[in-house]
Amino acid sequence: MISVVAGLCAAVVFAISTVAASEVARRVGPFAGSAWVMFVGLVVVVPVLLIGGGPAPRGGTLLMMLLVGLAMLAGLLIVYAALRDGAVSMVVPIVSAEGTVTAAIAWAAGEVPSPAKLFGMLLVSASVVTLVALASPAHDGRRTRDRRAALMAAAGCIVCGAMFFGQGHLGGEVSLAWAVLPGRAVPVIALAGPLAATGRLRIDRSTLVLAVVAGVADVLAMALLVLGSRQDVAVTAVLVSQYAVVAILIAAWLFGEKLKKSQMWAVAGLAVGVALIAISSG
Repeated sequence: MISVVAGLCAAVVFAISTVAASEVARRVGPFAGSAWVMFVGLVVVVPVLLIGGGPAPRGGTLLMMLLVGLAMLAGLLIVYAALRDGAVSMVVPIVSAEGTVTAAIAWAAGEVPSPAKLFGMLLVSASVVTLVALASPAHDGRRTRDRRAALMAAAGCIVCGAMFFGQGHLGGEVSLAWAVLPGRAVPVIALAGPLAATGRLRIDRSTLVLAVVAGVADVLAMALLVLGSRQDVAVTAVLVSQYAVVAILIAAWLFGEKLKKSQMWAVAGLAVGVALIAISSG
């Protein structure tokens, strides 16, 4: 049951981070925005490591940490490239299937779920993709037919799904702080340095506040992902993928938008899927 609670909580916190980070990216650009959000996360994690992060990882664990950090960086760059060339209505639903990719990797590694849990995870994944697709605004036909953007989104989905899997299993070997560190440190080193050198890291106070909210929420959500993955990485990742749905609901609440009837059916499917997972995980 820990994986269910942690996954659901992480989805809500990830959604808050996503909404705040998207506004930061709109104001200062996607790469500078990511650099600031990840830098805030790094500032949060480092003191925790110094105070009580546990023993430093060694050997193969260090390699796993590096791979997780590189996967986070690659996922960010690929998804932003897809969004640059293709419509949000096409890219976001594809990327939101990352939890299903994580579950597939876990199953291939021998973590086979019960039939009820499997059906629940498939129902959640299908409902997430459907709801996100229905909620995304329409774009012109040229962009929505961009095959390259769709392929990049699929690649980003696979990379992020693999990152979730590695992140979850890393949490079984090191403390939460050490597990969360690489996904913040590698993007900061790769993005912040070059952007600072070219003077593209400037940010005003109000945008910095949003970056702090996004960065802190991102660290908390990733910690919850790691915590839940210690019990069941597949269930946790699938439930975390609901962050896209929660972000849509938050945005709808902020801007006074109403869900369509077709979207309500997807929400119902989502609820049934979560209930099946919770019952089978009890």
